[in-house]
Amino acid sequence: MKHVSNDREIVIDAFGLGRILTPNDCQELLDKIYNGTVSMNASLLQPMERRSILTRMLYNLKGVYTQKEQYPRPFQ
Repeated sequence: MKHVSNDREIVIDAFGLGRILTPNDCQELLDKIYNGTVSMNASLLQPMERRSILTRMLYNLKGVYTQKEQYPRPFQ
């Protein structure tokens, strides 16, 4: 998550207890996840549209239910 104030941008780790991330911290996280194949760049921190956020949340929920094989009643 990114917060923009008058004089600077702050990146907050929403999954890491809200710790403040430096650009190097962001790169380290990318390295862990993508084995060094993705480089940190400003486009990764651009705001998302509401529809994109909702779509991602729904796919995440679908993944959780699928992984646990707990399908909501309409999908059985």
